[in-house]
Amino acid sequence: MGRTAGGKSFLDAQMLVNLRDAPTIILTDAQNIVESGLDGLREVHASLMRGILPDDQLSATRKTTRVRIAGTQYIPSDGVAASCWRLQVRLSGTGPYHRSNR
Repeated sequence: MGRTAGGKSFLDAQMLVNLRDAPTIILTDAQNIVESGLDGLREVHASLMRGILPDDQLSATRKTTRVRIAGTQYIPSDGVAASCWRLQVRLSGTGPYHRSNR
């Protein structure tokens, strides 16, 4: 991809635009995003990655066991299935994240 007038890559510029716009998108539709669970998280992902990933990869759950983030050392320890399960527990209002402090 080309460069912007400031010398940054197009993808860097697109990422900054997406990060700038994402809070508005998320806050405008917050209740629906939370109530939609994993689909809501996918909507957030799509807003962050629009113009960076191909349209068919927006909101997609990767089926690999080793997801990598380019330029980092991060590797999830237990793959997509466990991450999706943890998200569902958090969003469902059950589990250790929602214990009463009484």
